[in-house]
Amino acid sequence: MRPALIGIARLVLPHFGMGDECLFDLEGKDRHRSIAEARKVLFWVARKRLTYMSYPELGRDVGNRDHTTVMSAVKKIDRLVQSDSTHPLAVVAVSVMLELEARDRPSGVVSAPALPLIDLGATGT
Repeated sequence: MRPALIGIARLVLPHFGMGDECLFDLEGKDRHRSIAEARKVLFWVARKRLTYMSYPELGRDVGNRDHTTVMSAVKKIDRLVQSDSTHPLAVVAVSVMLELEARDRPSGVVSAPALPLIDLGATGT
């Protein structure tokens, strides 16, 4: 696994109650729910953050998986984030993205959270 992926995995694993000793489980054939879900979040975050990595590259780096497996995982988490932001996987995925953004931001710089757009023309009167 590339160093950038290991860094993301180290942020993902604690959300699933796992530590660094489980890094290699992400690359293995294990299909237990916690490992599989952590792997999906890893793929999603990596695809959003490491845009230079293609689906086949991500698959090869994480247990030599087929690119369609990576695509499926990314689509699943995308759907959850967009449709059900309270789903535990969506919460973990967004949390990891925010942790990465905070890590990249120079100290002392605070950015305002994105607020939803409000349609002021739809007052109903």
